[in-house]
Amino acid sequence: MRTNVRRTNVRRTICLVVLLFSMVNLFGLGCSPGRPKPERGSMPPQELNDELRFRRLGRHLIVEFMDCEFSDMDLDYKILLWYAAYKSGAEVLTVETHHFTPQGDSPAGWTGFALLAESHVSVHTWPEHRYVAVDIFTCGESMDMRKTLAFLIGVFKPGRLHYVGVDRGYDD
Repeated sequence: MRTNVRRTNVRRTICLVVLLFSMVNLFGLGCSPGRPKPERGSMPPQELNDELRFRRLGRHLIVEFMDCEFSDMDLDYKILLWYAAYKSGAEVLTVETHHFTPQGDSPAGWTGFALLAESHVSVHTWPEHRYVAVDIFTCGESMDMRKTLAFLIGVFKPGRLHYVGVDRGYDD
């Protein structure tokens, strides 16, 4: 039984690492210049002048973790969120968390927000649904959001995840 659990955990870890690298290649989660790629069916108007240049001011990553593990969550969430942001190279200005009343047999959910010089990282948990919502926004070149995401994947161990990456900015 223990061998099967270990194999399942190894498979899950390999799948998440492959997914993380796919995200890096698909969305270029670092800060690279250029016009954003249309996502989720949004297309620029046909009359958009090709000479316009998109000025990217930041990168926004919205991630949903499903089938998370909450059994060993006896953690200081403020320190967890601070470290997740700090690990990416961000300058953490402040961190706030709020804990909710447990639902049924599930541990208490919490929400947290790390205010960064570069922007923010937020985490919202629903242990009763084994779900975590993550929001990472950076407007600086020094923050590597992949490191924050990898750390949070290691903490919550999602069985699967969905994400949307958005370039934030405007046309000159």
